Amino acid sequence: MKLELDRIPPSLNKMRLMGPYAYRDLRILWEHDLKYGTQGASHTEQFRLQAQEAGKMIVTIHVYRRKDLDYDNLVGGCKPVLDALVNVRYLRDDSPQHITVTYLQASPFKPRTVITIEPEK
Repeated sequence: MKLELDRIPPSLNKMRLMGPYAYRDLRILWEHDLKYGTQGASHTEQFRLQAQEAGKMIVTIHVYRRKDLDYDNLVGGCKPVLDALVNVRYLRDDSPQHITVTYLQASPFKPRTVITIEPEK
């Protein structure tokens, strides 16, 4: 499944300055976008059920932004994205036993995030 959103995750440096309520609000924005604002996704309960029953999943988060971040800032900033994917049931869990995540970024592009989720073969 491929999800394309017009939102980009903040850097880890920006997230460290957030309070717990600001982080919660950010995660809720991602959840809303994943449910209602994605382009090219098949939003079916069948996929969610398959994701819950599947073994390990391969997740690729590709962030297009105006300027590249340091890798650790990119990875840390993607935490609310993974949490939202679990909360909307596209992933069973975000632990290493259940997913393998690859983080990519490209610039300078129109800001957006493309998330690909596939079962491990």
